[in-house]
Amino acid sequence: MEDKDPKDKDVTEQEVVSNPDDDVTPDDDVTPDDDAPPEVPGQGETESSKFRTYKPGETTSMGQRVGTPLVSSKKCFIFLDDEGGLGCEYDEVACVDGDASVETAMDLYLEMEAADLSKGKRERVLRMICMSLSHALEARVPQDQRDFFKNPREYLTTRRLEVFRGNYLGSAVAVASVMFLVIFGLIAWGELQINDYLAMAACGVAGALISVLQRFRTIATSKYASMRSMKIDGAIRMILGGSFGALFLLLQNGELLLGGLTSNPQATASFALVAGFSERLIPGVLEKLGQKVEVRTQEVKKA
Repeated sequence: MEDKDPKDKDVTEQEVVSNPDDDVTPDDDVTPDDDAPPEVPGQGETESSKFRTYKPGETTSMGQRVGTPLVSSKKCFIFLDDEGGLGCEYDEVACVDGDASVETAMDLYLEMEAADLSKGKRERVLRMICMSLSHALEARVPQDQRDFFKNPREYLTTRRLEVFRGNYLGSAVAVASVMFLVIFGLIAWGELQINDYLAMAACGVAGALISVLQRFRTIATSKYASMRSMKIDGAIRMILGGSFGALFLLLQNGELLLGGLTSNPQATASFALVAGFSERLIPGVLEKLGQKVEVRTQEVKKA
């Protein structure tokens, strides 16, 4: 039996130590150390992870009861509460100016509620508000000058004005039609002593209606104005127009205004129409007459 050189034995042992298992390569996955601490469920999750877990009927951390979930993201959860109000929870640490974004969304939502839009338009506006709020909470950075709510604001303003002005015009036309029917019915009914005043009232209504048709597209409204108030405004405008037409004839017959036109019915009717068209003509005349009466009264008292 041959004796091996001691050096050869050292080399053999060194090769065994330095050479790893042939089945293991540098690209193979390395199994985690069994001594490593186990992963704790939920560790590393942020507060925003809970925003995707609310379901209808659950109560949020703010004490609101979720009615209809609308938008859920990593940083926010937007919903309608059980009373139909808009609610939102968001990551106060991660979201920049979150309070300002939510306040803007709430303001637009209240404006939408006051606008009395149709169901389809309300749903579209609500979706636009929610998506804009979610985008603002997700993407806003410090000193950000972007208007995240530009689209829902412009859409809501346009739709609201269309509906309000349409109702204003519709109310004015309806009331004017009724007044025409009543006035001409009374004139045709018989010889009345007030027929001339009724005819001038009809001219005043016609003037007021022309004024509304000309200006209704430019009528300004408050963003919280109600539909009822717009309809009332349209009706009042027609009633004032008819009243101004009749008042014009009364002032003329009293020789307080354009007394020389008494014998010209066409001119009288034309001025009655102008009185109904202009909102300030007859009120201005009455104001001046009131001032003259007041001055005359003071002179009488001094005498």
